[in-house]
Amino acid sequence: MIIMSEYFFQPSIQLEYHTLHSWLETYPHDGLIITDHSFGQYQLQQHLKSIRYTGPSPLILTYNQWIHLLFKRHPSRSGRLLSHLEAYWLFSSTLKHQSDHAEHERAYRQLSRHQALPWQSMWKIAETELEKHLTAYRSKLTQLNQYDAQMAFEFLLQHPSEYTWHSILIACTQPLTLPETKCIKAHTMHPCKLMQTRLDQSVSTYSHKDVMQTTWGLCEHLHAHRRNAPQDTHAIVCNQYEMIETLHQTLYETTDTTDFKCVIALPQILLKYPIIQTAIALLKSYLSNDIDLNEWLSFFQQHHLTVSAHHNEHINLIHALKKIHKKQYAWDDFNPPSTPSLEPIFSKLMICKNLINTSKTKQSLEEWGHIFSRLLSEFNWPGPWENPKLTQGLIQAWQRCWSSWKSLDAYQPDWTASEALFWLEHSTQQHSFKPKEAFEPSNIFIIHAKELSTGDYDHIWVMQADQTDWPYPRQLLPCIPHDVKKQHALPCTDHETHERHITHAHRMLLHAGQFIHIFHTEDIEPLSLEKQDLQHVSAPPHQPERLLKSNQFEYTLVPETASIDLKKISSNILKDTSQCYFKSISKHYLNLSKNTYWSTGYSHAFRGMLIHDTLALIWSELKHQAALLALSTTSLDELIEQSFRHAFKAFKSQNSWPLNSFQTDIEITIIQQRLKDALELDKKRSNFEVIGIEHPVQMMLKDQLISMRLDRLDQTESGVVIVDYKTGVSTPNEWFSKRPDNPQMPLYALAYPELVGLLYLQIKPNGAQYTGLLKNQSNWSGLLNSKAYQSINSWEDMLEEWKSNLIQLIEETQALPPLLNPKHGALTCRQCEFKSLCRIQEKEIPHDAT
Repeated sequence: MIIMSEYFFQPSIQLEYHTLHSWLETYPHDGLIITDHSFGQYQLQQHLKSIRYTGPSPLILTYNQWIHLLFKRHPSRSGRLLSHLEAYWLFSSTLKHQSDHAEHERAYRQLSRHQALPWQSMWKIAETELEKHLTAYRSKLTQLNQYDAQMAFEFLLQHPSEYTWHSILIACTQPLTLPETKCIKAHTMHPCKLMQTRLDQSVSTYSHKDVMQTTWGLCEHLHAHRRNAPQDTHAIVCNQYEMIETLHQTLYETTDTTDFKCVIALPQILLKYPIIQTAIALLKSYLSNDIDLNEWLSFFQQHHLTVSAHHNEHINLIHALKKIHKKQYAWDDFNPPSTPSLEPIFSKLMICKNLINTSKTKQSLEEWGHIFSRLLSEFNWPGPWENPKLTQGLIQAWQRCWSSWKSLDAYQPDWTASEALFWLEHSTQQHSFKPKEAFEPSNIFIIHAKELSTGDYDHIWVMQADQTDWPYPRQLLPCIPHDVKKQHALPCTDHETHERHITHAHRMLLHAGQFIHIFHTEDIEPLSLEKQDLQHVSAPPHQPERLLKSNQFEYTLVPETASIDLKKISSNILKDTSQCYFKSISKHYLNLSKNTYWSTGYSHAFRGMLIHDTLALIWSELKHQAALLALSTTSLDELIEQSFRHAFKAFKSQNSWPLNSFQTDIEITIIQQRLKDALELDKKRSNFEVIGIEHPVQMMLKDQLISMRLDRLDQTESGVVIVDYKTGVSTPNEWFSKRPDNPQMPLYALAYPELVGLLYLQIKPNGAQYTGLLKNQSNWSGLLNSKAYQSINSWEDMLEEWKSNLIQLIEETQALPPLLNPKHGALTCRQCEFKSLCRIQEKEIPHDAT
């Protein structure tokens, strides 16, 4: 059994996933996985699907499902744990599941199908884990309750490592009973709706216990919201900001604070975010019944905390205007303080003050919309809004869009300065631009020109500032990607809006001063580039905008530096061409490599390559099946170990190996067992001799020279058989269609007309097996004889059909411009790494299963 915490499911943690895979393959029939939330349960199920895990399915339960099922199966044991359930739910963040009877019933039915699991031993493990968590929980709770609020915060700041709970824990001086209905309601509501609902209610009807109950639900939802956020600092901070502001608003508006003391224990990973530190300060101000701005700032100075000037500035504007409208604060509270890092935020608040003071009429919704529009357009964010009827939810949606867009995937490599400028210069060159009004040319700053990790859109940040203002103010003009706006349900999510932002950025560039400064946010000094250097910029491999409205790839847009040799044909090129020719030419002719999202992590392709290389070494030494049969069990194990050691050494010299020594030992054990399964299967075959290993082959087809390399050639009593090693999911069905999904084997068959068999040696966790086609099917048992091949009358007819299909595929590779022709429509494009180049997804291509 494995008991996991939520941090196991963060996408950047690849090695833990590998340990899980190894564990499942080592103990395939004893799989029980307990997660601490349903999101982790879903993530794990999706991950097993994504890697095409073929072993016995493990039983995946949440903590709450596990406890519930154990109570049903062992009612006598539930007595002494029932008294701890309230504390356990507070700790494990599973309160929202306790009334979900349908979920319990589904889990119970799933449990009934796994009768072979060792329940008694698992119960003891789960009971021990639960008791350990409860003991730690009660110890910390008792310890914290001995402090007042001020001392508790000091304690938290001094001992952050001791508070690694995976949910925010709020405790009172007395045991807290949380009504089920209110907490569940808080869990199920969207943060924005929850905020609006809470603000609309009468505060006077709430006691401090009601506030605690609602706050607990808000904090629970905050953490659930964080788990769904991209693993990036700014995106996480943005998602948490709403909930923390709601927490502050809830506590601030509460009038009944008698005998109320509160402690927040945050996970250590969150304490480094400035916005979390801000929340602690806000809550401290509330607990001390003091909202004086000077003390608020002194708290930050005392603990060496700063408010980042670029963190959620526009959300601050929104909340400031809201509080001003409700007359909760006096204007004097927002006079710019002396702290330099806060100056840009408060200077914008002063602009809000001036705008509101100049308004002579009562503030209606439309007038507030005009104020927002004027304010944001003055700062070039995110462009003019024609509709003044702005709601709070819409503004928050724009804020989430802005934050998620500007921070997408910090792992992506940045463009060079020349590539960014070339793209900016040529992406809209078919237009002519005239500035709306004359302005003095000033220097332009471009930051973080990069390609998004999703492969959907390229983006740039452009800001205009005098050099005397360096490095502030950073007034960004975003080219917000169309797909990001669509994802956040924003208005004007069409291509014209996206192009208008680019037009504005391009106009700024054309009217820039003498120098253009390119820098990254972590750089101290920018790189200066004279404007005239734009004429000497070489073409980057990205040409997105010109292709956006086209259904074809314009050959004239191919960068001059790319080496285009359309006579270069291989089985991999034809395989990609069968899926989509645009993908093939981008990958193989333009050499646009796939973006990698993670710099570290174990790939299952490593295992396949190691198995492939080791088998090649083994059969290079054995040559004949008779030599394999002559080996004893000990000798065979020694041969496998020796061959694997040589293959592993060569592999590590050319590839980065991410596993530690313990994980490497597990992986070696798994690979050696797979190799042994494959060799044991070869022992059961009729007599054969290996006549070719990594055998190079060339053939002419449609006046094209095609180069290939065969894994293995076996000489059997009936003739020559090709054996191809596979550690993934592959079937002969891939060979039969007008555009075959895998043309490798058909090419082999045409290159060797004397063949009598095409076989996959599939090496899987549950053993090895042969699958494929034989000219005389009766020679081997266990091979496929699918109905899909019944339309083929003979082996010769099959070769003729394959030849016709492959010639048609080769003709597609010679077509210019290459068509955007995904074989299965949107299904093919879903995981394509070149979506940012072809943009065919904007055509809303239908699913096509033909």
